[in-house]
Amino acid sequence: MHYARNPEVVIRREYFGGIAFNRANGTLMELDREACIFFEQLDGKTSLRNIGKQIQDELNVNVSIPKLYDVAEALIGNGFVCKDRGIHRIIAEGFPEQKGYLSAPESVHLAVTHRCNYKCPSCYVDDSVTEEITTEEVKALIDEMANMKVFQLAIGGGEPFLRDDLIDIVRYARQKGVIPNITTNGSLITEDIADELSGYIGQIQLSVNGHNKALHESAREKGSFEAVLRSMDILCKHKVSFGINTLLNKNNVNEIKYIIAFATQQGAVAINFLRPKPSKLDDNWYDRSRLSSGDYQIVHRAIKNVFGKYPVRITVDCALSFLMNTESPDDLQKHSVYGCSGARRFLSIRPDGSVYPCSFIDSYCGGNVMDGLRDVWKGFDEFRDIQDHLKGKCAICKTNHFCAGCRAISLYEKGDILSQDQGCFINEH
Repeated sequence: MHYARNPEVVIRREYFGGIAFNRANGTLMELDREACIFFEQLDGKTSLRNIGKQIQDELNVNVSIPKLYDVAEALIGNGFVCKDRGIHRIIAEGFPEQKGYLSAPESVHLAVTHRCNYKCPSCYVDDSVTEEITTEEVKALIDEMANMKVFQLAIGGGEPFLRDDLIDIVRYARQKGVIPNITTNGSLITEDIADELSGYIGQIQLSVNGHNKALHESAREKGSFEAVLRSMDILCKHKVSFGINTLLNKNNVNEIKYIIAFATQQGAVAINFLRPKPSKLDDNWYDRSRLSSGDYQIVHRAIKNVFGKYPVRITVDCALSFLMNTESPDDLQKHSVYGCSGARRFLSIRPDGSVYPCSFIDSYCGGNVMDGLRDVWKGFDEFRDIQDHLKGKCAICKTNHFCAGCRAISLYEKGDILSQDQGCFINEH
């Protein structure tokens, strides 16, 4: 019996080995060098014994053939490997030089507009940015992403469906092998739009703050709950995969299990909990809504109590990585918890093409994407060095390599991007 890589799996070599990305379900897997070569050689024709010899020859290590069989069988279960199906072998030479960061982003977050039909008090978008990257410029960016083996394009705003060319952008990305995802308030999704997206979009992320109207609209536009319910129905009808983004705040922190149950009932495949961050539309919203370390302990317990009880995939944004600080570094790596990922695993591009580590940090601009994504990606060394100079309990935390706190919130609250994250409850158990 021979094993083959799923045709939807893309491999990109990195200094530590590589990354496997499954375009069919959007999952990532980090690989050491042995595993990377193993994946590259799985063509449905080459025996595991010969693959083991290839690994030994390239890395000068001993390889257990029975272990390769066990690994191959395990990978069938998560969709990365299939049996008796032919696919080309990947021919690669050497691994990238070790620089402490990836050779390319895993994803690019592109705000295609800062225009929006809502004025949510929690919004972080600076609506003074009115210039917008053109369709052809977006396509040129996608071309470069494809050449660099960037796996995903996360399209947001503002409200991205205000762009007339959004469907064209989505389809072009898919044609180039880059998986497009969209974050939206859902109000502009119609039957026709869902039909045009079907088969091209990876996933739609809908902004949903609660399982009922009052809770949702406590941080969103009035009347938005009915609109997002309607969009869920439409997406389900057209078999477009969707998840929800839930912004945590004082009003919903005790409602997490009900929100997860609601997401499941509505047909969502994932729910991502977001940490509240300073708003550009309401200067006082963050101070009213931010959570204490005690609140985050409630969040931690609530998610832990429901984990695995619902089919919906539960994740948190990287600013909440400290919720995992009770786990060992090995377990964090196993579950792909990487903490602050700005300029490490993704980049944020504003509508005018300016590039930042993430959507919430204005003080580190790496240039404009029109100057070339590859060069911009290399230009964030100063920001990446921050993690080696953290202060307070973040500096001595055993999991700081997988967390690092939220630098945007530290900068806002303490005026020092290196200061410890006040939300973390480590040593407070």
